[in-house]
Amino acid sequence: MDQREIEKVPFWRKLLHWPIVGGRDAMWAASSAIAIPYMTSHGLSESTAMGVYAAAGVWSIANDLIAGWLSENCTSPIGRRRPFIIYYTLAVGVSLSVLYMSELFVEDLLLAQIILFIGFTIIDSSLWTLEAPKTSYLLEVFNESDQRQIMNGNVFWSGLGGCLGCFITSQFGISYGLLPVYIMGCLFILTSILNVLSVPELSLKELSLVSILPHISFCVGGCVGKKPPKEKRI
Repeated sequence: MDQREIEKVPFWRKLLHWPIVGGRDAMWAASSAIAIPYMTSHGLSESTAMGVYAAAGVWSIANDLIAGWLSENCTSPIGRRRPFIIYYTLAVGVSLSVLYMSELFVEDLLLAQIILFIGFTIIDSSLWTLEAPKTSYLLEVFNESDQRQIMNGNVFWSGLGGCLGCFITSQFGISYGLLPVYIMGCLFILTSILNVLSVPELSLKELSLVSILPHISFCVGGCVGKKPPKEKRI
């Protein structure tokens, strides 16, 4: 859609759209601070624990390519980008739930180590890959003026989220297990919900109609009220 056709949105919608950056960075700060010490306390070596971020990076590359293609062709009635914001949020939520259940019920050390490694890998990869649909959503529902305002505001929200995540983690520490990660995870999920509800998004079918309508009106106008342009001969 032409940026000139997108109307300026009310400020309250921007307030709903912004916090996801802070929620994500708060979650990142908490998980990055806790993940390696917690995994080493459960018998994993430091090099193996660090492998979480290598595995998350590799998976993020593949995930970006696959999700990028799927989102371009997504036929969901709520739009092309928001379903993937929801998907990555659910991936984080499910991973947190599995980590919590493993703390309560898993007694086998090897199984607990595997769950920790996979859980933190999915969380880190999902937070990384979220950036693509989140940015595409921003670029498609806001005009250029609003985009600049939101991108400038993202710096504040990102810093605020990172500071909050580090502060909460420092107050609890590893003695409380993964509690800081769970708290920041709940905050991230809340901010993701607000983001998805912030601005309506056109579906692929609606986008197709919007792109076709100008051509239809031009053809109708040319046939009814205007003479067709003369063919130029060279």
